[in-house]
Amino acid sequence: MAGAGDVYLAEFFHAVGSYTTGDNTIVAGVPDKVIRLQWVQAITNPVATSVPLIKIGFGPSTSIVSEIYRAWALSKRQRKSGAVGDNLIINLSGSVGEVVAVTAIYEIITP
Repeated sequence: MAGAGDVYLAEFFHAVGSYTTGDNTIVAGVPDKVIRLQWVQAITNPVATSVPLIKIGFGPSTSIVSEIYRAWALSKRQRKSGAVGDNLIINLSGSVGEVVAVTAIYEIITP
């Protein structure tokens, strides 16, 4: 039972996906809410012969407007938020045919 002085901890959500090319929505935006990314991991098959550049960011459609990470593989724990209603997006450069596995832990918050 909640009592005076208790601290409410937001609920964290977990998104997983596999992507091969282009712009992809990892988490769809919610009207009047903000996605706050807590942690993200994106990695390609370690024996791949061709590895895409991975970009992670936020945007109102499937195009990244606010890029937050750019790497060949990443595992990052850091709070980052998009704008109200923005999607969390991954962009993979080129069509190399390799699968990038993504896991994200995030919150949906009221700004």
